[in-house]
Amino acid sequence: AAPFLPTYYLYLCNALLIFTILALGVDILMGWSGQFAFSHMAFFGIGCYATALLNIHFGVPFLLALLLAAALSSLIGWLMALPAIRLRSIYLALATFAFAEGARWVFNDWTALTGGANGLRIPVMSIFGYEVTGDREAFPVILILTFLIVVATLMLRQSRFGRELVAVRESEHVAMASGINVPRTKVLAFVVSSLYAGTAGGIYALNHSFVSPLEFGFHGAVLILTMIVVGGMGTIPGVMIGVVIFGL
Repeated sequence: AAPFLPTYYLYLCNALLIFTILALGVDILMGWSGQFAFSHMAFFGIGCYATALLNIHFGVPFLLALLLAAALSSLIGWLMALPAIRLRSIYLALATFAFAEGARWVFNDWTALTGGANGLRIPVMSIFGYEVTGDREAFPVILILTFLIVVATLMLRQSRFGRELVAVRESEHVAMASGINVPRTKVLAFVVSSLYAGTAGGIYALNHSFVSPLEFGFHGAVLILTMIVVGGMGTIPGVMIGVVIFGL
């Protein structure tokens, strides 16, 4: 029945689905591994701009552009994580916040690439000939992608890597004594979280015709953090409940 809803309700559904992907990625980093970071809006923006620019300048199809943008976000997340894992608590939060603000500065001032403060116009994208001209056409695509990501997250939670993340959160010393490579696990947590954020950003570019640096500011980071904390940090259903409450 959802495709027959008024356009505004479909817009809300699409926004909640994108928030779900972004919040799950943040929860993997904060809720599962206990790394208090504020870098997710930077990777959200990287995913969005990369997807849009690949399509605009090189004609890369949406799905391929989305994969490349997510990979780029992961790579940058890995580079950021290498020095960041040496920090803890408030120092990690401040360092990652500085990174996010630096990324927003790039979005805002690299006018030749991103359009700067004037924003970037995003053309209509298509998937195997299926043109996404608005929220109604975007809804089934975003729903399918979100479903796949939620299923992947459930599988990740039950995997060895998921258990290692929780072990690191509970006690790094005990985790290390159990044979877990703690620095490697922390870096992978940043990489996976960046992958989710970049994917969410790429999907955001699918059903928006315009994007500006203002959409990737600190207020977004606080909103996502509030969603996972109130809903239940470290629990997938809790995160989804938080997304619905605060997203609406």
